Amino acid sequence: MKATVNVFASVAGVVITLLCACQFPAPEPPPNLDVVTNSVEWFSEVEVLPNLRTHTPDLYVATAAGFKSAAAIDLNWIKNNDGLICQRARDADNACIWPSVSDVQTYADYARANRDATNAFGVFFVGHMQDNPGFPIPPRTCPGFVPGGSTPITTFNEVASAANERYSFIFFTDLDRIANECIALGMPAGWTKHNFLVRVVAHELGHQRAGLTHSNEHPEFHRGTFGSVPNPQHDVMQTALSTDLMGRDRYPAFDRLDQYPHANDNTSCQGTLFRWRSITN
Repeated sequence: MKATVNVFASVAGVVITLLCACQFPAPEPPPNLDVVTNSVEWFSEVEVLPNLRTHTPDLYVATAAGFKSAAAIDLNWIKNNDGLICQRARDADNACIWPSVSDVQTYADYARANRDATNAFGVFFVGHMQDNPGFPIPPRTCPGFVPGGSTPITTFNEVASAANERYSFIFFTDLDRIANECIALGMPAGWTKHNFLVRVVAHELGHQRAGLTHSNEHPEFHRGTFGSVPNPQHDVMQTALSTDLMGRDRYPAFDRLDQYPHANDNTSCQGTLFRWRSITN
């Protein structure tokens, strides 16, 4: 099935509700399946790095947990460049301004020029995307925004063949600013900015790693249960999920038919991730 999917997803405005803050242990990989390891190189703009460091290495461990639980895929995060210099205009808070996510070519060209093709996947932690709320954000608001974007999906559940064409951009400054405003409004017990970030990174890597679609837009590819069976939670590939839901779970969850991946399953994230386990560099 041919199509082009916009994988730059927006986050809906928050709805404050009281939710269960249950925090489950990191889910185990599927039994009787050897773990494969993928290299994920990461980049950071200079201004983003100090704040990013407050979330690492836990960010890398928690993000990998969802992939490991679904299809025994581990992620080896490798620093490529943590000193990216802004070559664009800056906003009022000195964040580097990136173009609209509709300008896909700019992101593709930047990734192609910077990615090390010996590493299978790549993530760029950058500043402000121009279509997101600017600084300063009106006080005590929790606006919707685009937290990240990845390699465009030209065919559902397919992966770009060239490594330097696989990429994700995380608009880290925007995420940090808006999460702070959401916190000021009051989030449910157990909600953290860190969990919010983990979910965004796992979501974008889902697009990049296996060409996964948004579950609410293409439910035909997301017919499994969610979370670490038997503890369902929201599918990490759902978009336009309210912020209070996005920050409540410690580990991201991909939908799956059950604990065991099934060959030729194209109705769940687990099945698609299992299909693409062959990407191991």
